[in-house]
Amino acid sequence: MSPHLRLLLLLLLLLAAAAALCRGAPPAGELRCRCPRAVSEVISPRRLARVELVAEGPHCAVPEVIATTKQGQTICLNPSAPWVKLILTRILKSSTREN
Repeated sequence: MSPHLRLLLLLLLLLAAAAALCRGAPPAGELRCRCPRAVSEVISPRRLARVELVAEGPHCAVPEVIATTKQGQTICLNPSAPWVKLILTRILKSSTREN
């Protein structure tokens, strides 16, 4: 195999490796939204183990509501859905009673 062909193959291999790294997971600490899509369909509160509200900020321009089911599935909820607003209101009321 000629030296030019070897160099060309090496460059193509490096280019492919760089492209794979760019498409991989973001580096730790990168600021970005955690919810690319959010659902509005009603999910029974009995199925939910945890609901997390992530306020808007430099990481994301919109607030995010991230629910974890009792089975461990993570679901992004639409914060403007009426049923999600109701759940958040109840959580906030219960947390102010505890303090």
